[in-house]
Amino acid sequence: MFLQNEFKDFGGTATIRVDDRNISVVWDPEAKQLNPLVPIVQKLQQGKQAEGIQLLELLLSSRQDDPGVLYNLGVALSDFGRLERAEKCLRRLARISPASGTPAAGGNGRRIASGRRRGQKSC
Repeated sequence: MFLQNEFKDFGGTATIRVDDRNISVVWDPEAKQLNPLVPIVQKLQQGKQAEGIQLLELLLSSRQDDPGVLYNLGVALSDFGRLERAEKCLRRLARISPASGTPAAGGNGRRIASGRRRGQKSC
């Protein structure tokens, strides 16, 4: 029920798989649907850091090289006091996208809600 409520505004289809060792959530967006970072960033802007971080971590599992996810997660983790994990995400962002327009690469320092899908590596 929790995941259903958290993802209701995202559109698309979420599949949850549970076995003896793992729980995995896979989200398949519909092409016409809203960028999933938009409602997550809105949560962060409303001060719902724990919820936003949890959703960003879930999104990162399928978009591990997405500059928008890495940046927003890094900033949210930093704001939440999880500095070591935040630094890992922001360093990964700098490695994979050193010249991108993300704030971590010299932009305006505000949270962003953009990104692109790439490989499967974690920060």
